[in-house]
Amino acid sequence: PIYKFYHSIKLKHNVIYSLVDDLFNDSSKFLDVSGKVVKYLYDQSSHHSIKSGEVFVIQLDEVIYENILTKAIGIFKCEEPVSFIKAEQNSESIQLLLEKGIASKSIEKGCIIFNNEPHD
Repeated sequence: PIYKFYHSIKLKHNVIYSLVDDLFNDSSKFLDVSGKVVKYLYDQSSHHSIKSGEVFVIQLDEVIYENILTKAIGIFKCEEPVSFIKAEQNSESIQLLLEKGIASKSIEKGCIIFNNEPHD
């Protein structure tokens, strides 16, 4: 489904909209603003049925959406990391390490926000 940001008074009062808009206007703020996005979402997640997990914010600079080249921000949540084996080789041996990470099939929730409409 496709959703649009909304706020009953003015769109700029929608917190996620404002933060993402800030990223679209100045990508040098990515670390600061993406941290604010994650913190805001965490602060809103007090319901007992919301599971903990890892949240990732990504910036995409050249995305085609509805035949228009635009920017996008992705926000993804993974509740259960997956185990994988990592091999490290040095001059004398190969060491196998069991690590945890994110596989694309383990993303439970996510959205991509496109910068495709004029701002009010």
